[in-house]
Amino acid sequence: VLILKYGEGGRWAGLWDFPRFRIESQRRTAIHRELVAKVEAMTGALVEPVEHLATIKHGVTRYRITLDCHAAKYISGRTVHADGAPLRWVKPAELDDYPLSTTGRKLGRLVAG
Repeated sequence: VLILKYGEGGRWAGLWDFPRFRIESQRRTAIHRELVAKVEAMTGALVEPVEHLATIKHGVTRYRITLDCHAAKYISGRTVHADGAPLRWVKPAELDDYPLSTTGRKLGRLVAG
């Protein structure tokens, strides 16, 4: 799986997480196109969405956040984070070796199990 490390100065500074971003689309085919475009823009990796894994709802301060988690198959591309943050390909069993955000840990258990 591909994980990235948040840079200093942000909310999750120093933690690792899965690539995440806001999706504007509503229809399944449009969501898939947007996932492909945003993953490539963020990481340089061309992917093919495979399935919706889970929906995780949580709160951060006064905000309610819904994370729709998707699995995707790596097709090609050199993985480099658009912001220069470190990216790593790791085996799901190795995720316990990385400090993850709370939702990242939940998703990690999902992909490892």
